[in-house]
Amino acid sequence: MESKIIANQKNGKKLCFDGFMYVVKHSGKKQITWRCEKNSSANCKATIKTDLEWKNPSSVIGIHTHPGSDDKIKVAEARQNMKRKAESTLDKPTQILASVVSTLPDEVSALLPSEETCRHTLRNIRSKKRPKDPKTLEELSIEDDWKMTSGPEPRLFLQLDNGKEAPERLLVFGTDESLQLLAGSTSWFMDGTFSVVPYLFGQLYVIHGEVGTDRCPLLYALMQRQTQSSYEKTGIQLTSCSTN
Repeated sequence: MESKIIANQKNGKKLCFDGFMYVVKHSGKKQITWRCEKNSSANCKATIKTDLEWKNPSSVIGIHTHPGSDDKIKVAEARQNMKRKAESTLDKPTQILASVVSTLPDEVSALLPSEETCRHTLRNIRSKKRPKDPKTLEELSIEDDWKMTSGPEPRLFLQLDNGKEAPERLLVFGTDESLQLLAGSTSWFMDGTFSVVPYLFGQLYVIHGEVGTDRCPLLYALMQRQTQSSYEKTGIQLTSCSTN
């Protein structure tokens, strides 16, 4: 029977073997002793030993007070997989959940926590990775992956940041494809919204262009103010973005 190691909720190690899961009880000079993960909840005193590389498990010492379950091990692996994706990608919690559940047999996915619980857990994991919210625009710095789209093939999304020293901060978001579509559009259509804007900015300015017979949002500009000079400066910057 082959054993495997997965991460537990505290980023420690969990040994999976013959339908049961174990956590480290004691690490010696030549071997590691593992105790059943249900030591407390089911008063299970069963233990097992491996070498220092977590391999070559011994026979179980003691008797389990509960049945083993390979399906529950698969659930633990699925949750670990979701956590890893939440930490290493920018995919939305719903995307992560769907991608993992789609690979599971029905009898395994039925053992997962509710969809809302999974999404909540993934949001918590993601929030720990998210940069600290800035208190001022001088503290706002967007770096590395946060400039990119999510998914297996990330693309540049932050097209313009006029910098911390600018008198009026401006951020422009959109893909290179959106810029090309906007450059080829005979007409631009502008619309501002205030209800969803981050608190350090005055409005989200959305620029629509013609795509075939439709008008589609192509660029998104976060503006600090709502003055005429702000709109003029934003227009100049947007024109520069779309023609570069």
